[in-house]
Amino acid sequence: MDETPENTVMQDWAEIEALFPTRGALRPSKSWTNGISTRAGVGRLSRMLDNRGAGPLAAKLDQMDDARVKALRTIAAVNLEQAAQGFRVSLVANVTVPVLILTILNQLTEQGIGHFLKSAYGEAALYGLIAGFLTTVLLVGLMIAFTLASLNQARDIRHIIDLQAAERGIYFGLEDAGDMTSV
Repeated sequence: MDETPENTVMQDWAEIEALFPTRGALRPSKSWTNGISTRAGVGRLSRMLDNRGAGPLAAKLDQMDDARVKALRTIAAVNLEQAAQGFRVSLVANVTVPVLILTILNQLTEQGIGHFLKSAYGEAALYGLIAGFLTTVLLVGLMIAFTLASLNQARDIRHIIDLQAAERGIYFGLEDAGDMTSV
C-alpha cells in the first residue's frame, strides 16, 4: 500500500505558476502593431480562457476539492496584489524618479540641460545624450512591459480560478475586485 503523498497547497501553486510563464505573456501580439490590447474588445473572456495555461489549470482544479480551490484562490489573490505592487514600484522607479531628476536638473541649469551640454561640450554631447536617452527609454519600456506581463499573468490565474470555482458553486464574493481595476 504505497500511496503517493498529496501535494501541499504551495506545491500546487508552484505547478500553476509554471503554467503561466512571464515570457509567454511577452510574446508579440496584434496589440504590438496596432496599440490596442486584445483584451479590449468583445471576446476577452474567451481569449483569456484560450491562454496556453488555462486548460491545464482548469483540469488541475477539477481534480481538487473545494477547500483546496479556496486555498489556491487566496494564494492567487495575494499573488495578484504582489504583482500589482511590483508594477507600481517599477513605474515609480523607472519613470517617475528619472523624470523628477531630469526636471530638477533642467531647472538648475541656465536655459536647460540641452543648452548646457551643447555650449559646454559641443553638439556631439547633445547627440550622445539623445542616443542615451532613447536607449534608456527602450530599456525602461521593456522593464515595464515585463512587470505588466507579470501582473496580467497573475490576474489571469486569479480569474481562471474564480471562474472554475463559480462553475462548482463556490462563491467568494468579489469585494476585492475593485482593487484589481486600480492598476
